[in-house]
Amino acid sequence: MPTRRNLLRAGLAAVPLGAATLRFAFAQGAPDNLVLCLTGIGPKTAPESLAAVAEVFISNAIPLCLVLEGDAPLSPAMETAADLARREPGLVELVAGYAPGAASARYFQMLAAGTLRRRLSDLAEVGAPEGDPLVVPSVFVRGTGDGVDFPAFRSAGFHALLALGGDGEGEAARLSSIGRQQIVYSGGIELDLQSGVATAITRVETLLQAAGGGLLALRVPIGAGPDAELLAGFEGVASRLRVAMDRGVRRCTRPIDLVLRLSAQPPAGLAIVLKPESESDLQTGGVIAGLIGELDRNGLPYTLLRDDTQGAGASASAHCVADGTALAADAVIPPCVVEMNGAGVSEADPARIVLFEEGAATGPYLGSDARLWIPLLRGSDLARLGPDAPVASSDHALLVTAGDVPTELDRAALALALARLRDGGTVRFFPVVDLAEHLVAPTPILARFQSARLRRHSDPPQTGRLAAVEREKLQDDAALAWRYFARHSNEKTGMGAGTVQKSDSGLIAFQQATLWDLGSQVQGIIAAREIGLVDTVEAGAQIEAIFDHVPVQTIDGLRLPPLFLSTDSGEALRRGFDLCDTARMLIALASARDAGLVSEAYASKLFESWDIAATLRDDRPFDHKGGGWVEAFQSHCTPYVRRGLAGWGIEVASPYPEPDSGDGPDFCMSLLHSVAFIGHYTTEPLLLEATELGHSEASHCLSELLFDAQLTSFETTGRLKCVSEISLHEAPWFTYQGLRIDLPGEQGWVIMAANPDPAYDTDGFRAKVEVISAKAAYLWAAHYPHPYTRRLVDLIREKARIEGLGFSIGVFTGSGEAMPGYTDINTNGVILSAIAHQLRNRG
Repeated sequence: MPTRRNLLRAGLAAVPLGAATLRFAFAQGAPDNLVLCLTGIGPKTAPESLAAVAEVFISNAIPLCLVLEGDAPLSPAMETAADLARREPGLVELVAGYAPGAASARYFQMLAAGTLRRRLSDLAEVGAPEGDPLVVPSVFVRGTGDGVDFPAFRSAGFHALLALGGDGEGEAARLSSIGRQQIVYSGGIELDLQSGVATAITRVETLLQAAGGGLLALRVPIGAGPDAELLAGFEGVASRLRVAMDRGVRRCTRPIDLVLRLSAQPPAGLAIVLKPESESDLQTGGVIAGLIGELDRNGLPYTLLRDDTQGAGASASAHCVADGTALAADAVIPPCVVEMNGAGVSEADPARIVLFEEGAATGPYLGSDARLWIPLLRGSDLARLGPDAPVASSDHALLVTAGDVPTELDRAALALALARLRDGGTVRFFPVVDLAEHLVAPTPILARFQSARLRRHSDPPQTGRLAAVEREKLQDDAALAWRYFARHSNEKTGMGAGTVQKSDSGLIAFQQATLWDLGSQVQGIIAAREIGLVDTVEAGAQIEAIFDHVPVQTIDGLRLPPLFLSTDSGEALRRGFDLCDTARMLIALASARDAGLVSEAYASKLFESWDIAATLRDDRPFDHKGGGWVEAFQSHCTPYVRRGLAGWGIEVASPYPEPDSGDGPDFCMSLLHSVAFIGHYTTEPLLLEATELGHSEASHCLSELLFDAQLTSFETTGRLKCVSEISLHEAPWFTYQGLRIDLPGEQGWVIMAANPDPAYDTDGFRAKVEVISAKAAYLWAAHYPHPYTRRLVDLIREKARIEGLGFSIGVFTGSGEAMPGYTDINTNGVILSAIAHQLRNRG
């Protein structure tokens, strides 16, 4: 007859638990759970001390956790912990100690979980027979665990979180289900017997007498070994736990056992990957074809590994390819790649999932390349597909080659063994893609990044010179945009009207503008001169006239340009200061200087007449609005300001992270989370920066993602998407239209009126004013030449030309008609700049 200790040693993982058993385990009257942990096991812990303390509890058949802390997983004490876990698999569970960092975003928590998993990989192999690594399924933190997004840790194969949340006497531990086959066990106490054995024993007794679950953490002495008195203290704790267990008052258990009891599904996920040696293996009578038949008969999903996607047909997305496989330009891109040589995966590879053999003991993890890495088992692992095999204890992919199952009997036996694992509740089977989705907690930012990376390979912008007919069309478009300035610029000030409305009764020009508007005009003049629409002398004279008529106001002793000014008189219309607008004007001044349209002396004198640097505090930008100074640091304009003012010797801090020596995905993902914190962003100033200053790493990352999001929206809804800041021909006159990357799919699109009136915060209003921006269409065509951006420009040409006047602001998405007769300084100035950029680089 098996003894209690033998049953405990065998572990509950070996016992199939049906639904009735699960309900019984938590039925009223069942003993309260208690999880015992030995903590403080790190580089300074003496292995003999750990062994002596652990043996006290093992000899009493008390399940316990060994919490591995610190950054040196191969310290002698940690190796001792691994030996104990391997010797007593039903009693001892290794648990990873974790100190939460400052980053709270789910993506960064997944990265932290992956780092933790990889740090344990060497330890997992200690004393392990080949292919039989230790699995560490649980995490221990001090505190309530509120700073840990534990569903994010599922991507690294962690199922249980022990959160030591208090130090009050007898604080009950709370058990809750979270994520996918995960639990959180929080509360409990941590005791150091070296601070007083008698006090510690009293607190243990209080804990055992209290109602509810318990979490008891005991610190392991650092010294060479506990003295007799201290060891007797641990024995006293063990004896009290043993009595509570024997009386049915407490059920001492491991975290993984709680997971098994509480989960409705098996914790471990497995993806079967089939690798044909040749195409004949997939033909009728072929080895892999025969195995597919056996798997189908047993209802087991699988994924094929191919050398290419030829012949994969519509189901190619369910295939994986070997790393380095050359894919045809028109091939459907598989979502996963198999990496067998430890060399890593190229950033150019579009796959979002990597199956890897090197270091399979690590378990799955999300890498800094924003890909999920899933360990791959193969060969000898097929010979022992039982409940204790690696496939049953952690998430893996299982690679099966034709050589592994050469006979019909081999194929039938393998399929039957896998089906038994499923039917016994040991493993849940998935296709590779579904396993990845099961492991990775949803995060829209990661999904958007991966989508953009995939499009970079599958549907990238197209290079090459413009066709002659397109050059002619662009020249004609530029001439129309220039008509706005030729017709509506004041002869004295040189400034164009802010907006112009054409109606049956004539034209109404609104003679007011911001410095942002005037910056667009100056850039448009520079572009018109480059295209040949105006000569150098006239262009230079108009630019100087504009700058000469920008008034200077004094605010707190600082000489600054105003918020709004009259374009026909140059008088300030609204007192205040906006650094973003001013920086755009100074970028335009630098562009005019570099183009030879104003002199170096003129530009320097103008710049020195404004006290721009004095508006910064600790390098952070401030505006003056509403009668006071307002910090403007958390803005998507600040990086544009930073680059623009750097050319004038002014240093500005940025809310975006700085690129470092890390790889592209790591920086881009950090950037995207900073962007999400600020809020939605749009085409401007993103592609204005690219046009006027050249792409930065940040603008390239953000524009690539926004391009993909717009195109994905069109593919999903059939409606064109081209967002920007939009002037309107009626109240509320102005909207910000852009993307929130922290919301999924179509939920991420934002239309926000500058006016806070609730009437402008309804779905009906947003549907009415959604616009395909004319200026944004030309910017996207200039920087992302693609059939989609050509379609945008064709639509603007068809619908938004106002002959003799310029371009309408854009086309309403809902009606498909242009904003009637309404045009502005920004639209025409930006279109000129975008066309000049395209003719310069592709003409």
